[in-house]
Amino acid sequence: MPSDPGSTDPPRRVAVVGLGVMGGSLVRALAARGDVEVSGWSPEAEERRAASPLLARAPDTVQDMWEGADLVVLATPLEAVLNLLPRAAAGAPEAVLTDVASLRAPVEKAVRTLGIGPRHVGSHPMVGSEASGYEAASDDLYRDAPVWVVEEHARERARQAVRALWTSVGARPRRVSAQAHDALMARVSHLPQLAATALATALKDAGVDPSALGPGGLDMTRLAESSPTMWHDLLRHAPEDLPELLRRFAEQVEELADEVESGRTERIARRMAATRSWRRGEAS
Repeated sequence: MPSDPGSTDPPRRVAVVGLGVMGGSLVRALAARGDVEVSGWSPEAEERRAASPLLARAPDTVQDMWEGADLVVLATPLEAVLNLLPRAAAGAPEAVLTDVASLRAPVEKAVRTLGIGPRHVGSHPMVGSEASGYEAASDDLYRDAPVWVVEEHARERARQAVRALWTSVGARPRRVSAQAHDALMARVSHLPQLAATALATALKDAGVDPSALGPGGLDMTRLAESSPTMWHDLLRHAPEDLPELLRRFAEQVEELADEVESGRTERIARRMAATRSWRRGEAS
């Protein structure tokens, strides 16, 4: 999965649909460059008002977003991307299209159905926050961040435009297939999210108040604050092997419970030594 830095000069006219953490941060970063005309839209009027000082255009309706755009970025949750793609394709027939959905296979299926593969490049920046909304956006969110790009069917013009968008805000594009991307996300995103949800549920059921958590507990449960709406949409399209990954995780927890119950702490220590080495990137 090679890195592909490409050009650092983004398209001159960029339309960003969605002004939450992802879209709002992109608007802030592009505006900070000073050489890009950015339009933005959000279904939330307050987000449109908050972002308007940085925008060349902030129309009240999404139908007015597409005019004159060289590149359209759908910075919305997955289901909204799937709903907006046909409108963006029709409203901006000459523009390059991208999105930031964190699963690629459902989007690629829609792109094939619409016949817009030559001008669409899928993007998934590996950034985010448990917070939401434009107020949580920052102009350095994408700095040094890897961005997975799915571009197998795109023309070179579209590939260059999307790579340039991300490199211009400090990100590092990396090419990947939709299938490989989603398999990876099941392991590095979906599984940690659901593990944090399970842990937070166990603590809540045990009567633990969040204010009692130490640094470790806060780190482990941070993802429990993630948007339920966003994850509801993502899990409707969950990779096929996610249930099996969860069952393997549950098996590890069951084994730990047995080892604690039987006092086999040396086994737990060996587990911890192995995971400590893994986390530090040390050879096993």
